[in-house]
Amino acid sequence: MDCIDSEGRYKNKNYLNSISSIFNNPYFLLNLNISNVDILNTKKSFLYHHVFPVRSLNLKEIEVKTANEKWSYYILDDKTILKIKTVLISVFDEGKDPQNNPMFVLQSVNVIGAIPPKELISKDPLDKIEDLEFTQKENPWNEYTLENGSILKIRPTLIQVTRIGTRDIYDIPLYRVQAQPTVKIP
Repeated sequence: MDCIDSEGRYKNKNYLNSISSIFNNPYFLLNLNISNVDILNTKKSFLYHHVFPVRSLNLKEIEVKTANEKWSYYILDDKTILKIKTVLISVFDEGKDPQNNPMFVLQSVNVIGAIPPKELISKDPLDKIEDLEFTQKENPWNEYTLENGSILKIRPTLIQVTRIGTRDIYDIPLYRVQAQPTVKIP
């Protein structure tokens, strides 16, 4: 279900309210594989996929300790520095696959910030919605230690960045960012 229109606005405020209450409920698992975020806006603009009650799945939550969390940095075509961090919230044991490899259900969220150049901070209107190219500057792995001693690594993979044609209350352009977590379990 797509809750954000092509201009970055919510299509359905009831959907936003129901998602907000689920997001704050520890008994639901949200698979946040792709998140759309209006950077530096006070609204939460995530697209939630596969919302389901954790208790109905009979999954065992695995204790997770943060070992190392770092920011990933990207330079956008408009010279804005985009910083993004995929933060692991929880891990659930889903058993083993047919090859006896461990399977996990992960809950994560992307934290995103934008540092625009001074020339982009202005009261001048932005004409259009514009997809921006980007260059990866740094993309380190965030590391988490699971209760069995395994190290789980996660980092964002940036897919698309769009300047949505509006500004926040500080006259900074707003962006819609699509990023997906990439996970590695050594």
